Amino acid sequence: MPTLQRVRRAARAAAFFVATLLAVPLGTGCLYWLRALVTAVPSPSGEEALVLDTLAAHNRVPLLVYLLVFSAVFALVGLVARWARVDRLTAALVMAVTTGLVTFVIDGISIYVVRQVSYGQAFAQSSHVQAVYLNAIAAGVAGALLARRRSARSGPARLFALAVGLAGLMELAQAVVPRFANQLAGLDGFAPTPAPPVANALVVPLGVVLLLSARALGRGSRRAFLVAVAVLAVSSGLHLADSYDYGTAVVCGILLLGLLARRREFTSEGAPGSRLLALVRLSTVVSVAYVYAFLALLVDRAALGLPARPRQAADFAARALVGLPAHLSRFAGTGDDWYYWSLASIVAIGVGWAVASWLAPWSHLLLRSEARRARVARIVRRYGSDTLSPFALRADKAYFFFPAPEPDDESAEAVVAYRVIRGVALVSGDPIGPEEAIEPAFVSFLEHARERGWKIGVLGASARWLPMYRRAGLRFVYHGDEAQVLTDGFELDTPGMKTVRQGVHRVERAGYRAEILYAGDVSSSLMAELYEVERIWLNGAKRTGFVMELDELSRLGGKDALFVVARAPGGEVGGFLHAALCPASRALSLSCLPRRRDTPNGLAAFVVVRTIEWARENGFELLSLNFAPFAGLLSSEEDLSALQRIEREALLALKRRLSLQLDNLMRFNQRFGPRLQPRYVVFERRADLPRVALAAMAAEGYLPFSEVARGKLWRMSLPHPSERADSERKAEQPAARGAGTGSAESSETGAKATLL
Repeated sequence: MPTLQRVRRAARAAAFFVATLLAVPLGTGCLYWLRALVTAVPSPSGEEALVLDTLAAHNRVPLLVYLLVFSAVFALVGLVARWARVDRLTAALVMAVTTGLVTFVIDGISIYVVRQVSYGQAFAQSSHVQAVYLNAIAAGVAGALLARRRSARSGPARLFALAVGLAGLMELAQAVVPRFANQLAGLDGFAPTPAPPVANALVVPLGVVLLLSARALGRGSRRAFLVAVAVLAVSSGLHLADSYDYGTAVVCGILLLGLLARRREFTSEGAPGSRLLALVRLSTVVSVAYVYAFLALLVDRAALGLPARPRQAADFAARALVGLPAHLSRFAGTGDDWYYWSLASIVAIGVGWAVASWLAPWSHLLLRSEARRARVARIVRRYGSDTLSPFALRADKAYFFFPAPEPDDESAEAVVAYRVIRGVALVSGDPIGPEEAIEPAFVSFLEHARERGWKIGVLGASARWLPMYRRAGLRFVYHGDEAQVLTDGFELDTPGMKTVRQGVHRVERAGYRAEILYAGDVSSSLMAELYEVERIWLNGAKRTGFVMELDELSRLGGKDALFVVARAPGGEVGGFLHAALCPASRALSLSCLPRRRDTPNGLAAFVVVRTIEWARENGFELLSLNFAPFAGLLSSEEDLSALQRIEREALLALKRRLSLQLDNLMRFNQRFGPRLQPRYVVFERRADLPRVALAAMAAEGYLPFSEVARGKLWRMSLPHPSERADSERKAEQPAARGAGTGSAESSETGAKATLL
């Protein structure tokens, strides 16, 4: 940095600091000048506002005037901070701490002069002057609102979310366990506990609200920011009103300042319509709480043999609901604890219920659209160079287009295929489209997801686009290898193909032959037989897959998919290979490979070899077999560290528990001598990885509770695919057909392990 620029920067910082030091003397001088003019202003008085005039009983100033004067002064200092290019958080903390210390010193010296006490006593009394803390919070707010904005960073926002959550937990702990509250006397200020008597109504609900808002703050919720700011501001105000509870006010104020300074990080909007739902829930809870408070009083009086007095009960219940001073013993003759605790519990549960609905992330509903799916099919056919691209046409995928298309626009564009599971937006492979549009499309989708409060997870990301994800601020981890067989280099007679060659010859000797058909040439009777083979192969198990498997056999029509059918000597179907075609990269991508149980061993190798031969003859350069997760750990135990050995055993145990095809897939792939293409999982923060992994396993259908995690509307039922085969084969645009899923039976069958 040039010397002149450093000098200018230091001069501006010094000017800002000097302005902060002079703010309190300037504000106090204005109050002395205005005191005679504002004595009649109707407002509560600020105690010890002018300490030097204590003996003359002129030390009080209307609180409204006090706030207006110092707010104007601190606003000027905030503008100086903006001119000095001080960021909001730094300005807020510097102004709050400096102003509080200056006020504390000035008031301490003033008390020493006026009251003729020792310096120790003077400054001890100064620590209880309301103006010290009021000035600090007001100055910090001015700095947070008016100073210069810096680029948003996610770290501080997450720290504030954690701090707010701890505040809510401590508040509840102090409310539920009074002994704990006494032990925290030295830590006063880590949780907002309102001053009595309002505490009776607010202490527990505020704690619940802070916990809920803390969780939503972690995902950048704008509504959670507004809720937390409101709660912390109310808590600070209540503690400032209680003359000897300033410690809590200070800590609440610090959290408030931090949130205000980082307010630009909280941009995620809530789901549309949730505001009305929250208001309905809140009004319902208030009504229920009031009815309970009223009836409990009447029942209590009846149990004591006293007359009902419903009018007085209604008045008492209303006062108790808002925390106004009242004693149950004066009305019913019994103690207060059970009544206020039960009422506070109802209010806390209800307020949490209402706030949770308002702070919920943007919900995601998959809407079926033939036009959108046809648009995606055109993009995939033209630009889908990745072997994962055709699987974007599954019926359980949603689409984000870039740029946003016009209704009748037929021009090419990029698309991101994704689905949201419990607040995690799972992107299926890399974006698809022209190379120059890939990064703008993904960045736009990232903004789209963050606005809705969704976590990001990209499954099956290729190494080619890792720099793009890194530039977007995302992280990635190696996940496994995709096995791709190069058709030109494949020779069945090489020494390394002995196992495959033996299996192929065994099937040929048994009289099996291969029939290769495009999807559009499959008759309805053959399609029904293929579905039956798939059903038998799965033996009641549900279809898994999301990233690298089609959700039904007739999902792609025309020449967008290929069936390699192994027929027994009698003509019946013994098994088949279903593959999606990638014209842009001249590749085939295997979707599933079902077979009957009584077929000869080696049928899978037989149909794979016939597919490779057909692909070579028809100008396709490679066949993607499947994905082998964690191949580096499962391939061999040699050269593995102790930690990697533990990870390997954990993966094998998980495989046995969830019936995953991990090392089985790897061994099957290795028979064909494939090249290995690494695949990655992309995520935003390390703390998000477990949540992304669980959502991904639920999407693939590997978890026992996958259906619950994915939600009721994960799939949409349409007529059975075999009933649509003939009409689909005759359609003019085969890639746009089959939007939607089959019946419950057909949509839950399949036989290929995929990503995660």
